[in-house]
Amino acid sequence: MVLQSMSNDHHPSLLLDGFPTFCPALPLISPPPPPENGTDCHDAIQLSQMLAADEQGAVAHHQQDPSTVSKKREERDRAKQRYNEKKKNRKFCKQIMYASRKARADTRKRVKGRFAKATNEHQHILHPDAA
Repeated sequence: MVLQSMSNDHHPSLLLDGFPTFCPALPLISPPPPPENGTDCHDAIQLSQMLAADEQGAVAHHQQDPSTVSKKREERDRAKQRYNEKKKNRKFCKQIMYASRKARADTRKRVKGRFAKATNEHQHILHPDAA
């Protein structure tokens, strides 16, 4: 592993085996280049202030007030409780859901336990001595 410093036009950071490493203390947006003359100084200051305000807004966006957090936590707890109650009431026993389907299945012809068409060619399979 070789650590070296970048010295070209990029933001100074460390390279690890030729790949830049991430440093959370450094901003992801590079700062504006310094003005060449004094006329753009005011614009550069405004731009840097806007970038700082955007970063503060992003941090504030991720923070929520405690009442919202507690409300979401209560909703989640209620949802988990409903899930666990339904889970306890599950039944894995064999039960007939549709009686009409069961009645129809009982009257259908079967060959080796499977449904079959009621034709003459299957009759000799069901009753081989009848042919």
